Amino acid sequence: MIWGPRGGSAVGVLAVAVLGTAGLGGSLFGLAGANVSQDRVVLVGGTLIDGRGGPPIENATIVMEEGRISSIAANLTEPFPEDVDVRSIAGKWIVPGLIDAHVHLATNPAAPEWRRRTEAQLEAMVRGGVTSVRDMAGDARAFPDLVDALARNEIMGPDVYYSALFAGPDFFDDPRVKQASIGVEPGDAHWARALTMESAVDEAVRQAAATGATGLKVYAAVSAPLLARISAEAHRRGMKVWSHATIFPAKPSEAVDAGVDVLSHAAYLVWEGSPRTDDFTRRALGDFEGIPVDHPDMSALLDQMARLGTLLDATLLLMDRLVDRDDAGPRRLEWSADVVRAANQRGVRIVAGTDLATGSGRAPPVHGEMAILVERAGLSPMEALVAATRNAAAAIGIESRVGTIEVGKEADVLILGRDPLADIRNTLAIEQVFKRGVALIEP
Repeated sequence: MIWGPRGGSAVGVLAVAVLGTAGLGGSLFGLAGANVSQDRVVLVGGTLIDGRGGPPIENATIVMEEGRISSIAANLTEPFPEDVDVRSIAGKWIVPGLIDAHVHLATNPAAPEWRRRTEAQLEAMVRGGVTSVRDMAGDARAFPDLVDALARNEIMGPDVYYSALFAGPDFFDDPRVKQASIGVEPGDAHWARALTMESAVDEAVRQAAATGATGLKVYAAVSAPLLARISAEAHRRGMKVWSHATIFPAKPSEAVDAGVDVLSHAAYLVWEGSPRTDDFTRRALGDFEGIPVDHPDMSALLDQMARLGTLLDATLLLMDRLVDRDDAGPRRLEWSADVVRAANQRGVRIVAGTDLATGSGRAPPVHGEMAILVERAGLSPMEALVAATRNAAAAIGIESRVGTIEVGKEADVLILGRDPLADIRNTLAIEQVFKRGVALIEP
């Protein structure tokens, strides 16, 4: 047992920071008669699944104070001070707030009613247990006010982290980029930049960072040498680099060598074993019959990703939703699930991202992403939960603050009425949502 951090408070709180040992317990409140803060919420008696992948902790007690987890213990027997908000959750399960690491909120913020629809979408997300999201390219001008409104609790929703998009000039005929760059020549926007080897990459990254983006999404028509320059400069400025798994002509292994943090879309990994091409429009039409998942090039790629810590944003649910879009759909989905299975087995960290919208009144699709990771890609329910919590936080670069339930981290916490380790679809059984220790959804 060790003393947990208290954010400067004078009250000693005994915390068990290393969990997983049977019979942990002790005093959470110490110092009888001290001035106990009245804004503490104590969750008592539930089974804690902390997001780190270890065994669940039964009969856990969690203290949330000033927006953070201040203490954790198990099998606590000491009575609580009278002025503490104690909530019995016996028979419930405690998990970290979920993170969807691949959404698109601002593709066309000039559209009528965009703000109203987006606020409704954000509220649906947090009601469905999503407390953070990573937006993967849109009009960055729309985000600062949205992020501020969320921080001020003027609107309800998850924390939003967003990207700036870099690609080669050939990509900027895409109508989505035009929608996200209204008033600016496509390819010239600080948040949607066309680059070549002759470009001033350092200045482009500086301007992207000035939009408030915390990461760069590299989409298409980028060579391996250019990607390496982008990645080095972004990391120098403390930004993440998020790349399509193949960006044409650069192959997945070249993106990994360039130091990108995350590869998106498992289906696009197939191009590692295919002849090089510049035709990025074929990205979803790889040779899923001719390049088996156990192809030597694929095995070498997955081992490289595991060794260098490159995360895989699989987006399997998207492949399932698009299965009837073209003749390649069924095989593309099967291959994608198989490569995620192989990646997980080889030690690649899998991230739950959906590339799908949350409709008002519907459960956020991240629940479906976790389900398909289990049911088609062979992850355990625990591994799927980690994909939507700790790994997703790592993909965004916020793992020091959220993604797991640990002393000192922000108190983004869900209370479930059914065991998600018995059935991953039980993540839908949400009874309470806490964001930074504040109850947003209660029974």
